[in-house]
Amino acid sequence: MRFHMTPFALLPLGLLLSLPAAALQEATDLPGDPNPPGEAVQEPEAETETVEEPAPARDRNDLLPRAEELLAAYDCLSCHAPESALRTKLDPAIAPLLAGVTRRTSADWLISFLQDPRAARPGTTHPHQLISIPDNLRDSVAEDLTHFFHSLDGGDAEAIPMQTSSIASLEAGRRLFHEVGCAACHGPQESADDLTYSIVDLTQLEPAEQDESSVDANLPPGVLKARYTELPIDLGRKGGITQLAEFLLDPLAQRPGGFCPSMSLEAGEAKAIATYLLRDAAQRVDGSYERRPGLSVEVFHESFNGRGGGGFGLMEEGEPVARKIARGFGLDPYFDDVELSERDDTFGLRFSGLISVPEAGEYTFFLSSDDGSRLFVSGALLLDNGGIHANQEVSGAITLEAGLHSIVLEYFEATGDQALSLGWALPGAQDEGRQEIPAQSLSHWPLEYRVRGADGLPLEDTSFVVDTVRADRGGRAFKRLGCVSCHGDVIDSSESTTAAAPSLEQLNGVRPGVLICLRAGRRYEFDQETVGLLLSAFVDAESVASDAADPSRAVERYFVRRNCYGCHRRDGVGGVHPSLMSLFTGDEDAELGDQGRFPPTLSGVGRKFRPSVLLSALQGKERVRPYLNTRMPKMGEMNVERLAERLKAADLPLSSLGHGDEETDGTYLCEAGDIDNGRRLAGDKGGLGCVQCHGFLGTKSLGVQAVDLGEMHRRLRYEWFADLLKDPANVDMASRMASFWVDGQSPVENIADGDIDQQIQALWCWLSDREVMAPP
Repeated sequence: MRFHMTPFALLPLGLLLSLPAAALQEATDLPGDPNPPGEAVQEPEAETETVEEPAPARDRNDLLPRAEELLAAYDCLSCHAPESALRTKLDPAIAPLLAGVTRRTSADWLISFLQDPRAARPGTTHPHQLISIPDNLRDSVAEDLTHFFHSLDGGDAEAIPMQTSSIASLEAGRRLFHEVGCAACHGPQESADDLTYSIVDLTQLEPAEQDESSVDANLPPGVLKARYTELPIDLGRKGGITQLAEFLLDPLAQRPGGFCPSMSLEAGEAKAIATYLLRDAAQRVDGSYERRPGLSVEVFHESFNGRGGGGFGLMEEGEPVARKIARGFGLDPYFDDVELSERDDTFGLRFSGLISVPEAGEYTFFLSSDDGSRLFVSGALLLDNGGIHANQEVSGAITLEAGLHSIVLEYFEATGDQALSLGWALPGAQDEGRQEIPAQSLSHWPLEYRVRGADGLPLEDTSFVVDTVRADRGGRAFKRLGCVSCHGDVIDSSESTTAAAPSLEQLNGVRPGVLICLRAGRRYEFDQETVGLLLSAFVDAESVASDAADPSRAVERYFVRRNCYGCHRRDGVGGVHPSLMSLFTGDEDAELGDQGRFPPTLSGVGRKFRPSVLLSALQGKERVRPYLNTRMPKMGEMNVERLAERLKAADLPLSSLGHGDEETDGTYLCEAGDIDNGRRLAGDKGGLGCVQCHGFLGTKSLGVQAVDLGEMHRRLRYEWFADLLKDPANVDMASRMASFWVDGQSPVENIADGDIDQQIQALWCWLSDREVMAPP
């Protein structure tokens, strides 16, 4: 075993949950690479077969020079050339909107951030605008600005209340953070090994020695070195669970630049992730972690809709309407205050807490319910009694060490009778030895979240009362300090009282000491190397503009800035970093191997999709791979429109740009009988057997679950579709698509006389019927 057991109380929860991520396992191949390192390269059987050559190892700075990345990250041109086309091409970071800032932050945090942004949040790109104000006045100006922001948002602010959560929510947030894609940008918060244990189990285990080897050792060709954006250390000071969950639900509403994209979270998912990210704030004031008797129970009600595998979606996506404490597993927590006449069939319960195991050995659990239920022990799913059904029992065994283990039971009632019970049999006992789990064996950690102050202790009062005199003074300071250059959403930029900054061209040849931004110890605290890089960009602005105008280079820049390469591979560059591979999971029933858990390649994607579909896919609205647990981020429509145009310009030949009706692309060649020929080709009786892998208008395929045939004509361009069928490996090296036509010969000679081009056209014509296609 990886760990040794230690007494339960030795490791505090906040310390444990903030442990740094360890270096993860090395991987020797990239998903989909036909020839992983260490394996012999097989010669192609035919001369026409081509394989993408591995690209040499590249660094981010090869794709986006560091100087230009700095210009974009700090948005230098927002002051020095706000209306220039170069600023748009560089894809700059956009400042967060200040409207509503006081409703989502603690006033104490806001004041401290304005006093010294880098001290409050190390690594921030926000300038220290008050650095030129004398020390004895700086605190007063910061408070004036805070009064001004509160006045804009409607005045006085109520206190951010203490909030409670459960181990179950903490575990759910822990899983979601590492599963939906957050870790691709922020890096894993725990090692892959630690994630195999529950939070409770980890408190009883001694951490293993960390692997100090570099996570970038032996990178597959083209995969970029890991460079994660660290999570802010001041989240527990800035706000509570509700405020952070609101941001996670719609980051673009506060940060329209889209560098923190939306991950299409449901309300319950956002709250669970917020519970995990704020885990340090769950500590008690006195530092104690005493367990309390009973189980924490969350009650879900009214919004049942059968999602999430037969009703569990009620708990996965919704929020509890009540929280209670129960002595054991049963329906009492729901029925104890519900009149018999008011009991309905649309509720759910989630029990969570700790179970004390008296001795090491194999324990058998027995779960019966009407309707669905499932049991998690030590963070792992042990029993699944899901679905809508009469009372039925399932059982299963698990080997446990003596001590405390997390236990979570989820139950939903859909219709008809209601029943729920859970029992266990101790090691060595047979089925007849089953017994009710004693109440004294069950307990829970009451997690309480409070906003903290600069000293790390919970704030006694987070309310705020506006002083109109100070608010007026803060408004004048906002204009005088030039804040409107980046934050133009609260007052018109024309109201700024600062002089216009010199343009980028005017900065050519300027000395570092002339610009206040570049001076040591001033607004940014840039080191000498960074100052030199920025000065070089000022000198070479024309070449920056010229390079940024090239579509292929523009795509590369965008992919680096937005970390698209962290999940996707394009033209031999990028792909999932080996240290993250274990976090990318999918539906194993899809039987797609690595293609069923890793995002698709984006090579030639501008040529692959119809224009409207390409834009929709980049907006995160196209979801044809439901088997992937990682979600396509939504970066905002305005942030991806230019990318769609650049991908088309980079991938389509000039002859194709601006030509062709995307709705009739390829179908104008259809002739009588083509649709029926295509229908026969798609079938598995004398045809090519497309339905063996592809679904048909919602009906699952006979084998692996590839993209539905009903979606293809709506999404794809005919040229790419034809190339895919003729040579799948050349179009998408990671594809499991079969090669139907070998050496120019068709295996189906009685359709279109075996002519390959006509057969492909026939399939396309059949697909053009879309939702009214005749079954193959």
